[in-house]
Order: sequence, then structure tokens, then C-alpha cells
Amino acid sequence: MILNHMRTIDPLKGNNYPAWRKEVDMLLTLADLYYSIQTDRPTEPQIGDPLYDEKMLHYSIEKKKWEFSNTKCLKIVRHLIDDSIEGSVPECTTAKELLERLRSQFTESSKAYASVLVDDFTNTRATRVTINYASNQLKKVNKSSKPTFKKGPKGDDGQSSSKAPTFNYNYGRGANPNKFFPVPVDTCLYCKQKGHYKKDCPDYLRSLLKRDEGLQNKKDAGKGNKKR
Repeated sequence: MILNHMRTIDPLKGNNYPAWRKEVDMLLTLADLYYSIQTDRPTEPQIGDPLYDEKMLHYSIEKKKWEFSNTKCLKIVRHLIDDSIEGSVPECTTAKELLERLRSQFTESSKAYASVLVDDFTNTRATRVTINYASNQLKKVNKSSKPTFKKGPKGDDGQSSSKAPTFNYNYGRGANPNKFFPVPVDTCLYCKQKGHYKKDCPDYLRSLLKRDEGLQNKKDAGKGNKKR
């Protein structure tokens, strides 16, 4: 019965500790071997204690029962640990101590791993938001990529002039009356082309995409090196 049950339990590999511990507890309970897990090693009575003979008899019985349970439990638990992590598991003289070491080792490492996953998810999500925004802006620009210009004032011949007027580049505009702009109105600060502003510039948006994709590739490469 014990061997058949053991064959159904996946060996401990670290990330499966909660499910593994549940199965091991069930196995030891059904096999009536949980005594050494629930009870500390019996203490031998001292010579001269009251009722020494009765205590010694009780101690001998409890010791034999405890040692039998402890030996079996140690072998079963050790057998159910995967070879890949066997070297990282400390040597213990009691099954209770071994299970406690395993709980501490793999529960804490699982919490740390979960924290790393949360950080990675947050950073990846922020990068994707930036990429999606730039991509959407590019789509809007591509739909109306042909620049539009306001017609200039009519000349003496009654025709509108396409010649751009002269601007004072130091003159503030909109909500920034005191800000210096090194290009005329309707001119992009990034590519210096007329007809759009920097926030809608195709070249600028493409540079944002390349930058964020490069950062993401470096992060993915770093994760790959850590796994190796």
C-alpha cells in the first residue's frame, strides 16, 4: 500500500512544495508513521526520579515506537525528494526537523520568486503601455500623413500665397507664452518638418517603439542568462 501510494506522488522539486507536503502528510498518516512528526524524541528519566521503574518502562516503549516511526519517515521523505535538489537539502537526524527545514527553505523561496514575478509583470506592463500608445499614435498619423497648411494672406493678384510668413522663433505659443521654440509654428521639434508637432511625429514615435523594444529584449536576454 505504501509503495503504491509513493509512486503516485511527484518528487519535491521546490516549486511544487505545497502539493508535495499535502501528499506526504497523507501518506505518513495512512501508514501510521506520523508519530515521530507529532511527538518529540522521548526523554530518558533520571535515576532517582520518583517512580523511576515505571517511567523507564514507559520510556523504553515510547522510544522504540518513536525510533521506528522516525526511521521510516526519514527514508520516505528523502526518497520523495528529486535528485536535482537533493544536494541543497540539509542532513537531519529527525523527520520532524527535515520537514521543517524543507518548509522554511521552499516556502520562503516561493515568496521571493512571487515578488520577482510581480516586479517583472509591473515593468513589462508599463513597457507595453508605452509601446501601445506609440503604435496607436502612428496609426493616427498614417491615416492623415499628408501635411495640411493654412493658406496665406491674399496677394495683390487676389490669389492666396503659399509662402510661409516670417516668425519670431523666440515667441511663446499656447500655454507656454514664455517658452523658447527653435522652430516656426506647424513645425516638428524632432524632424523639423512642417505640418505636425513632435507628439504626432512618425519618426519620433518609431524611435519610442525601437527604444522600448530594445529595453524589453535586453530584459528577456538577462532572464535567459539567469536561467542558464
